[in-house]
Amino acid sequence: MEIDARTNGIHSLAESLKAFKNFHDNPKDIFSLKDSIFRSHHALETLFKNVLYIQDPTLLIDEEVRVKKVLDGYEKWMKGEIATVVDELKTISLEETIERLRKFGLLESLTQKEYALFLDSVRKLSFFRNKLQHFS
Repeated sequence: MEIDARTNGIHSLAESLKAFKNFHDNPKDIFSLKDSIFRSHHALETLFKNVLYIQDPTLLIDEEVRVKKVLDGYEKWMKGEIATVVDELKTISLEETIERLRKFGLLESLTQKEYALFLDSVRKLSFFRNKLQHFS
């Protein structure tokens, strides 16, 4: 069974909104807030990475990855051994994804002020997601 990135991201976004509503209705339900944070982060990361992937899968690869690993990924993908060329490669973070979207003109409708506010919000979301993921 396979879930495409777009559907996966939309599902996570819908679930994050449900979880946030649950938290809003019951502020003592901290696990709903946790679920909302995780799913929001996942939704944004999946949907934005999908935009870059459609442009060119190599746009998702961390700049430290060696070309040989990229070529190996393409070889495995062409043989049907992996689902995407980047499956076994280190990919960029959500923040870097957004910065690349901006750099390549895919967020040009945002003003500099809007972009800065958006990126700051994403950084805060990532901070809380990482804190929950790794500690508490």
